[in-house]
Amino acid sequence: MRFLVYTFFVFFLTVSAAYGQNDSTYKVLKDSCALPDTAVHKAAFLQSDTFFKKLEKFSQKKNVVSRLVRSFIIFPTDVRNTPAISDPKHKEDERFKSSTGKIIRAIHIVTIDPFNSHINDTSRSAANWLEKAGNSIHITTRQKVISNQLLFKPNDKLDAFKLSESERLIRANPYITDTRIIVAEDDCDDSVDVIVWAQDIFSISGSAGANPAAPNGTMTLGDQNFLGYGNNFTNKFWYDPVLYHPPLRYEGNYTISNIERSHISSNFFFSDVNNGHTYQITLNRPFFSSIVKWAGGYNELWHDQIYTSPTGKTATAISTLNDAWAGYAFNSRIAGKDAVNKTQYFICARAMLLNYTDRPYFPVPDKLEDNRTYLISTGISYRDYYKDNFIFSYGKTEDVPIGNILSYTAGVNILEGKQRFYTSVKLSKAAHITNIGYIQGSVEPGGFYYANSWDQSVIALQALFFTEVENLGRWKIRQYLSSKLTLGYKRDSGELLILNDASGLRGTTLPYTGTKKFSTNYEADMFAPKTILGFRTVLVFFADIGMLANQAVFSSRVYQGYGIGLRLKNEHLIFSTAQFSFIFYVNTRPDNGDPGGEYYYAAHPYYKFQDFSFGAPYTLGFAY
Repeated sequence: MRFLVYTFFVFFLTVSAAYGQNDSTYKVLKDSCALPDTAVHKAAFLQSDTFFKKLEKFSQKKNVVSRLVRSFIIFPTDVRNTPAISDPKHKEDERFKSSTGKIIRAIHIVTIDPFNSHINDTSRSAANWLEKAGNSIHITTRQKVISNQLLFKPNDKLDAFKLSESERLIRANPYITDTRIIVAEDDCDDSVDVIVWAQDIFSISGSAGANPAAPNGTMTLGDQNFLGYGNNFTNKFWYDPVLYHPPLRYEGNYTISNIERSHISSNFFFSDVNNGHTYQITLNRPFFSSIVKWAGGYNELWHDQIYTSPTGKTATAISTLNDAWAGYAFNSRIAGKDAVNKTQYFICARAMLLNYTDRPYFPVPDKLEDNRTYLISTGISYRDYYKDNFIFSYGKTEDVPIGNILSYTAGVNILEGKQRFYTSVKLSKAAHITNIGYIQGSVEPGGFYYANSWDQSVIALQALFFTEVENLGRWKIRQYLSSKLTLGYKRDSGELLILNDASGLRGTTLPYTGTKKFSTNYEADMFAPKTILGFRTVLVFFADIGMLANQAVFSSRVYQGYGIGLRLKNEHLIFSTAQFSFIFYVNTRPDNGDPGGEYYYAAHPYYKFQDFSFGAPYTLGFAY
């Protein structure tokens, strides 16, 4: 309880300090802004959405059915607005090149409520009670939060890279749907205004579930943009009088992001779930951009865990973790003058100290021993991005990472009566090939060396490819192919790999384990040319293949899953993406027969990018 009181005390101090600050050099505009003629834009998707236009026209009639339609469907309006994203074929953002070197006279920040349609349609206001209710509950991101993330300020000379990078950083926030930065020029030849458009998501989330017969239940409530300050506040509650004593359990997390433009974030965490208490405080400043020189972080965690012996007696294990890291990076001209801000050499060091101040007097299943790890990593990284749409989201601008990284990590792990040396290498590269698609691959071997042999070592290989969006009649199609291989050697007895929904075979968890694993996943997404009642519809075909073994993985049984699904997303309704699929499994249960077809629901993308940033050194994990 004292930890929670301290957390809220720090939080309200931070909010009070931020609320009292005002930067007169920034001008904030909300939901609409008088822009030059170059900012006029027409929502392109309306041109082909004839049915949706007719439905909108019908909703304006004065009858009961029309009023119901108007109450539950959010319609776009054909209005002037900001420009769409630049050509995704370009790695560089050419929009700012012509203004490079001019003085930034003023910065205008335009904040947009979540249900004011789309960033390409910002002049539209809430049209019905559902939109108005959502906007009234939501607190729009405050001006200071956006301005603190900009890498430029008034009276600076305009730098095209800093504008493009600022746009990416703002868009990377979980509480921002999309961002657009434009340069507004007038008769002044030597100065410009910069306009920053940022649209929020509806950041409040929650869920609840109960089983009255048990009885037990759970409830979650969170806000990724608490009070509009860009801070994440999540709460989880469990009620179970059989499992917990007392029956109510709580887990809370509060993150203060980008404290005073330092890009330092603080996190406060508390949990009293699973017969234990955890208190955690974290400070972290990442290498958020390739122009950052210094980064680092500190994490302190206190944990007590209650164990029960076979005879019913209890004892507590109390531990403390101190984890600190620091890094330095400097730019290189090895890639040429234009890439001076994107290629960096780096060196980072980390120390992790786990100490037990109390342990149970009887044997427990967990390994409770003091553990000290010291690591250092160095290497070279080239980071860049290009912009695209309809990869993992619907319409939102996506910053696709390209580049390469080569790093080497070494260190020592000191256990009670045992000292091991650690080493690993990482090589990763990604490229966008015009008219072909995106390809990314990585290889990362690593492990501990002890008593003249390798201990807990692993080799991890990954590859991802997806095509450009292609026309198939009036439909559009994008295809994905991903492969992963994990080879573990001399792993501990409890370290085993599985094939499940998150790592190899969609919609199921197989009852097999191994220390070596291979999976390949193919997917084809077909985007329908029309929306149905505002729903963006995607027809999904996929095939999953997985293998598990303790020795020769490619000689093992081949587990297979083939499916077809329908993915739905309505940009105008307050619902997340949903996918409903039917999957047919092959060779998954040879002893008892295959389960045949099964229905499967998902609300998350199956693929993800690997970035080329670097940070705290780490020991290579044994799962994906």
